[in-house]
Amino acid sequence: MPQDPVIYSSNLQDGLRLTNPTLTSPVLQEGVIAISAATTLTAGTHAGRLMRFSTAAGVTVTLPAATGTGNRYRFVVNTTVTSAADIIAVVGDDSFFGNIFTSQDSADTVVSWTAAADSDQISLNGTTTGGIAGDYIEVTDIASDRWLAWGVTSGTGIEATPFLTGQVS
Repeated sequence: MPQDPVIYSSNLQDGLRLTNPTLTSPVLQEGVIAISAATTLTAGTHAGRLMRFSTAAGVTVTLPAATGTGNRYRFVVNTTVTSAADIIAVVGDDSFFGNIFTSQDSADTVVSWTAAADSDQISLNGTTTGGIAGDYIEVTDIASDRWLAWGVTSGTGIEATPFLTGQVS
């Protein structure tokens, strides 16, 4: 007699038992991927994973086209950026919407940055727009051409929005 499929995860205490499952293109991934060079992300390799920015020189990651898959891509700054920036970029007509919250170093306050209707990059420069070790950004493909973005960053100097417009052609 065949056994029911069992999915194990380090996040579960016991196996999760499924009865009569129908799985179509499932993406269940764990682990951390170090990003230390320009990278074009793919759903099969990167969706559901945590990407760790691991270079002080800054890198650019390019998201796949948004089509409404629900795929989530998470980023953490492991090494504070000291030159250039860690950049998360969209393709084509895609854009971000959402908020990134920044802890200000001088006033012990938090400021919220809202994406403009045509925001096409998130730029973490190591100072005013974030990019400091421990910063976290998450983006989710929610519809055609639409990425939901949110995150928590730290800023120094005169903080500025990490959302850029007009960067992707």
